[in-house]
Amino acid sequence: MSAKRMRFESLLEAVPDALVGMDQKGVIRFVNSQTELLFGYDRDELIGQPISVLVPETLWQVYLEHRDLYFADPRTRSSGLDVDVSGRHHNGGGFPIHVSLSHIDTGDVLLVITAAGDVARQRQAVRIAGLTTAVVEYSDDAIVGTTLEGTITSWNPAAERMYGYSGKEALGRSIGLLTPSDRAGETTAALARIRAGQHVAHLKTDRTRKDGTAVPVSITVAPIRGEDDAVIGASAVYRDMTERVRADRALAETSRQYRLLAENAADFVAQMSTDGVITWVSPSVTRTLGWAYADLLGTRLVDLVHPDDVAATAAVIGAAYSGRAPTPADGFLMRVRAKSGQYRWMSGTGTPVANESGVRVGVVSGLRDVDDLVHARGVAEKAEAALRATADSLLDPHVRLDAVRDQSGKIVNFIYVDANPAACAYNGLDYQDLVGAQLLDLQPGNVGAGLLDQYRHVVETGQPLVQDDFVYAQELMGGQERRYDVRAARVGDGLSYTWRDVTDRHTAAMWLAESQEHYRLLAENASDVVMRLSPERSYEWVSGSIADVLGWAATDLLGHVIDEFIHPDDLESFRHTIATTSPESSASSELRLRRSDGSYRWVHCHTRLNVQEDRTSMALIGGLVDIEARKVAEAKELARLETLERFQRLTVGRELKMIELETEIERLRGLLHIDADEDADTP
Repeated sequence: MSAKRMRFESLLEAVPDALVGMDQKGVIRFVNSQTELLFGYDRDELIGQPISVLVPETLWQVYLEHRDLYFADPRTRSSGLDVDVSGRHHNGGGFPIHVSLSHIDTGDVLLVITAAGDVARQRQAVRIAGLTTAVVEYSDDAIVGTTLEGTITSWNPAAERMYGYSGKEALGRSIGLLTPSDRAGETTAALARIRAGQHVAHLKTDRTRKDGTAVPVSITVAPIRGEDDAVIGASAVYRDMTERVRADRALAETSRQYRLLAENAADFVAQMSTDGVITWVSPSVTRTLGWAYADLLGTRLVDLVHPDDVAATAAVIGAAYSGRAPTPADGFLMRVRAKSGQYRWMSGTGTPVANESGVRVGVVSGLRDVDDLVHARGVAEKAEAALRATADSLLDPHVRLDAVRDQSGKIVNFIYVDANPAACAYNGLDYQDLVGAQLLDLQPGNVGAGLLDQYRHVVETGQPLVQDDFVYAQELMGGQERRYDVRAARVGDGLSYTWRDVTDRHTAAMWLAESQEHYRLLAENASDVVMRLSPERSYEWVSGSIADVLGWAATDLLGHVIDEFIHPDDLESFRHTIATTSPESSASSELRLRRSDGSYRWVHCHTRLNVQEDRTSMALIGGLVDIEARKVAEAKELARLETLERFQRLTVGRELKMIELETEIERLRGLLHIDADEDADTP
């Protein structure tokens, strides 16, 4: 609608006559409020209707027949019809009216209608009666008429809806039908005031429905007067207050909860004027910062903010004060001074507040004590940095994976969201190439190997994955078969995953196992005894061949000190030999060891000291060789040698004696020969 049209219709609304605007086809386009009063219609009922609903069709026919005559010449454009006819009221009745019909500048036709003579008063009476009937019938409030004694004389549809009684059930019965027994005095008092010609306005009380339930109502009662102005009855309007009471209770509960929240919350709420002055603050500020309500009233909140944080928060606070926008949903951090002088970290929000007219009147700010949270976050950030440094320094690869789910929520893949340098190096990818890639794109064999199901199980159940010596054909190494120790734990909707390539360890273990088997076979089947002694010389391990040498089972000796089995005559020599043992050279001795039957057997013992890297003793490694047979042979040989020596000594002695004897004989013979010669010479 144009501004000109709106100004025109606003002027028509102020005219005391009924004005009806219609187009050239006789369709009503505008009516003022006086038309509603005169004819008993709402304007919405008339707009779009033909003019014949208000005036006889003959009037429109006269207009059509004479419009060229009256309105063809612009100079006579203001001229028109001016007739007395019978108007049609909404209730079906007719009444005399005077109608003036003319064109207006908009091109439409305007009817100016007034009631003729005494008809005005009749029309007013009819209008009032019609309006009264409409009000009663279509009112959302229950309207009940009674006698001065309280007998129900009228009952509108709203009363039937509110109380459940039909008009037939209610008419002629006492108004006490609706009154609870404990409220009977209210009805008696109200009827007494009506008899005195007084009104009862907005009485808040309860009334009873047909089903026995109570309904909260607001009752306004007015006296009904007869022609002599005497009070002849009462008309009561009952407004159902159920929703209002429920809303009031909800509001009261909300207000109570808000009050409790404001007074007892760990956080506190402050309201500031447009210049930042605190006009109200919740009592919980005392618990949070130590300030009393009176301490802060009239002060500026910004004066409590740490100087280093004022600039950082100025933009968001300024936006809230200017009304441009509230602060971010996650608020802003700042340090606020407590009464003790210390500062505490607070998370703040600010929301502009306007009055009913939309005029900005201040800001409401909520402040939450997050001092512990900020400090904890600092600790967490340090811990995270330490964790990142630890992960980056790990020799083993470590990655973090997030689950990729399909529309049904099933985990169908994982995506790399973080990786340490060892993981990037092992996979042969840069960090930016690995992070963001999907697991099955790089290693599709995870499905067939059953790893994807195991990863899914970890995320869904939270049970860690521990997998050792797992064989996998590594796609990133051309399908080469590798062995892994795998560890995975759930983190959020994903995994913290690390692995160790133990292929070389497995190969070494296989070689060691074979070597140990060879050693075991050698130790168990050799004729010599192999043993390991602790630094205190107790048996830690001994080969099974000990049974063949000494008759003991290997388990009989474990934990016993070897000294217990050495012949007392050989013990000191053995200890001296052990004392000279070193990692660089072995020592050996021959000694007698006690057998299981109590006898002793000669063995040859050789030992070497085995030490740790710090040169502390670790064990004595040695061997025992059975030399009993040799010792027996040696003993026999020694005995034989001793016999030979004795025989030799006897033989040599005899020969010497014979030589001495022969020598003596020879000497004696010589002496005899000399004597004989001497005798011969003697004369």
